[in-house]
Amino acid sequence: MVDSPQLELHLVSSTVGAGDPVRGRVRLVVRHPAEFSSVTLQWGMRGGPGGAWRYLPQRELAARAELHTLVPAAHQLAFEVEAPRYPPSGGGKVVQVTWILEVVAWRGPRGAERATRTVTIQPSSAPVPEADRARFAGRSLDLESRIGPRALGSLISLGAFVVLQGGVVLLRGQWLTGLALIFAPPLAFALWIGARAAWNRLARTHIGDVFVSVPKVAYLDQGGFPVEVHLDPELKADVGRITATLVGGEARVVREGQAKRDTRLVKRSITRSEVSLQPGARPGVWTSTVPLQERLPASLDLGYDGKIDYWVEVAIQIPSWPDWFHRYPVRIERVSPRAPVQIRLGATRAQSSCPYCRDTLEGLPREALLQCGDCKTVFHAECIHELRRCTTRGCSRSQAHERARA
Repeated sequence: MVDSPQLELHLVSSTVGAGDPVRGRVRLVVRHPAEFSSVTLQWGMRGGPGGAWRYLPQRELAARAELHTLVPAAHQLAFEVEAPRYPPSGGGKVVQVTWILEVVAWRGPRGAERATRTVTIQPSSAPVPEADRARFAGRSLDLESRIGPRALGSLISLGAFVVLQGGVVLLRGQWLTGLALIFAPPLAFALWIGARAAWNRLARTHIGDVFVSVPKVAYLDQGGFPVEVHLDPELKADVGRITATLVGGEARVVREGQAKRDTRLVKRSITRSEVSLQPGARPGVWTSTVPLQERLPASLDLGYDGKIDYWVEVAIQIPSWPDWFHRYPVRIERVSPRAPVQIRLGATRAQSSCPYCRDTLEGLPREALLQCGDCKTVFHAECIHELRRCTTRGCSRSQAHERARA
C-alpha cells in the first residue's frame, strides 16, 4: 500500500486588490513517497457583484523534469502565477482568493491517483518574511542631456586638428595666430561643458520613478542572478536601453553540517558584470540574469553554499534625435544597498544512497545533503566534509584531485 503524498503549499507572497492583477508566488513541498507526472494549478476569486465565484483557467506546470531531479526527502517546486484584472470593469471588490493546487497522476496501487491542497489568501496580504526577493525603494528619474560618444569623438578629432594647425602656424613665426588656434579648442570645450551642466541643472525634467527587485537567494542551476527593474507606468519618455551592473566584494563560503557551522571568508574580488535588460511580460518591468558561475569561489563546486556582498547599479538610456549627436541617459548609482545574497547550489537529482558511506539519503533535511557542482552527485554533508572531493568515477572534480595528488 502506497500512502498518499503530503503536500505543503507555502504562499511566499501575494497581492490582491480591486482593479489590479492578482499575483502570487507559491512554493510546493511534496513529501515522499510518490512519483509525479504533472502538477496543475487552478485558482478562483470570490468578489464583484453578489460575491460570485469566478474560476480562472487551469495552468499546467511542467513538473516531471523538475520533481524527479530534487532530493527525494522533500520535493520542492516554486512557481509564480498571475491572474487578470478583476473585476475587469471595476464596480466590485475582491473579498477572497482561493488557490487550489492539484497533483495528479502519481504512482499508486490503483494507477493514477491525485491529491489536493487548498490555501485561501485574504485581500492585500503582505509578503511573509520568507519571501525570496527584496524590492528596494525607488529613485526619481530626472532627464538630463549628455553628448553622445560619436559626437564627442568627432569634436575631439576636430579640436586636435585645430591644435595641430596652430602648431604649424606657430612654427612659421605667427605667434598670436598659433597660440589662438592652440588654446581656442580647449577653452571652447570647457565653456560648452559648463553651459550644458548649467542647463541640465536648470531645465531638469522628472520623468518617473524606478524600483529594483533582486533575489535574497540565488541558485547556480538557474544560470545566474535574476534582476528586475520596475519603471513608473507613467514614464514620460521612451526607454531605449537599460543596463544593470552587479557589483560585489568579498565572498564567504558557508559549510553547514549537523554538528557545526563553519564560515570561511574568501579573499576574492567579484568583478563588475553588466547585462542589458529586456522588457518582461508585464508592462514597465525589465528583466535579465547576471551570470554568477565564474565569480564564485571554487569551494562552491564541492558542494558548499556561500554568500557574497553585492549591490546593483542601473543605467537607463533614453535616445533622442539626432541620436548620433547627443542622448539622454539617466544614471542611478547603487540602487540597492550593499547586502549579502545567499548562493545555493540549487536542485539535486534523485538518489537513494550516499556513494561514499552507502547509507540512505531519504528522510534527511536539505541542510544535511551537499552536491557536487559538476556531476550533481549528492553526498552526506559530513561525508563531503571528510572527503573534500567528489568520488564519482569520470567526474572532472575527482580526476583533477587525483592528478593533483599524483
